[in-house]
Amino acid sequence: MLFNVTADGNQLLSNYLTDVIETLISQLEGRARLLIKKNVTIAVFMVNNITCIESIARKSDLWGVMNSAGNANNGAKRVQALRKKFVEMYLEGRKECAAYLIDVTYIKGKSKMSLRSKEAVKEKFKNFNTNFDELVQRHKHTTFRKVAKEISFIGLPVWKVL
Repeated sequence: MLFNVTADGNQLLSNYLTDVIETLISQLEGRARLLIKKNVTIAVFMVNNITCIESIARKSDLWGVMNSAGNANNGAKRVQALRKKFVEMYLEGRKECAAYLIDVTYIKGKSKMSLRSKEAVKEKFKNFNTNFDELVQRHKHTTFRKVAKEISFIGLPVWKVL
């Protein structure tokens, strides 16, 4: 039986540590999906846990080993990619809200808007305002760890046009 003696111990340890952290995060996500029904709440839970795991790894020597120069699969990038996935899950609600503003109403020439078109535009802004207010309230009741404050909610209900 022959063994590969050229294998880099630091790279093997780095890959192992990164795999352990990814498995931990995967297990947390699985349990969260069983216990928590809303995707937004799952996302907040996961971002907070990933931030905590990353903070613990950074304070120890693990982070340096995981990000060793010879490691092609940089551990920090893999953990940050997982955090980004959950941040995007949290921000998904904004897409629906933005869709109300992106929608277009066409007017022919210099003619005035018909009553039906005006009502449609008013309805879109009303839906936007309602959705936006819900997003603001949900964000106000969300608690992120100090380090996980990268998810900021910039905006106030300034779109009140009705």
